[in-house]
Amino acid sequence: MGPTRQSLVEFREAFPDEASCARYLFDRRWPEGFVCGCGSTRHWPLKGRAHTCQCIECGRQTSITAGTVMQRSHLLFTKWFYAAHLIATHAGRISARELQRRLRVAYQTASELKRKLLLTELPIDSEPLPGRIEVAQTKITFKVYDRYRDRDMRAKRFVVIALELPEDRPAERT
Repeated sequence: MGPTRQSLVEFREAFPDEASCARYLFDRRWPEGFVCGCGSTRHWPLKGRAHTCQCIECGRQTSITAGTVMQRSHLLFTKWFYAAHLIATHAGRISARELQRRLRVAYQTASELKRKLLLTELPIDSEPLPGRIEVAQTKITFKVYDRYRDRDMRAKRFVVIALELPEDRPAERT
């Protein structure tokens, strides 16, 4: 039924289970093999914490999802990967309801997956900012009305801003 059907078959062959997804994440995070922040390559996998390595030298524990949109998620990797595949092959136009149906998850989970995965997209014409860059981030907390619970709920959004500064001027502190 066309290229999307074929790419789904290829996707299913590439990522049939949790282990294949975990291997993919490990290889993308550490293409040359595990390297701790201390520089050591000696590690062991933790049996009590899935997909987490502990550095033998310094004891630091690092998950393959740390620093990604999957950090602290309890959702299976196969669901994350399938959601990413669906969003990518539908040019971001797949609804949260459709994700819910295909992934067999709650609507709120599908909606959050879509939001997180779409936030990671970069504009197609984006280029690295040249020169000196200053980055700031903040967390904005606000109230939203949850019609299902019939009450106000707190919501948080993280905002990150990058600014290219002229080379000849020092950064101003406010």
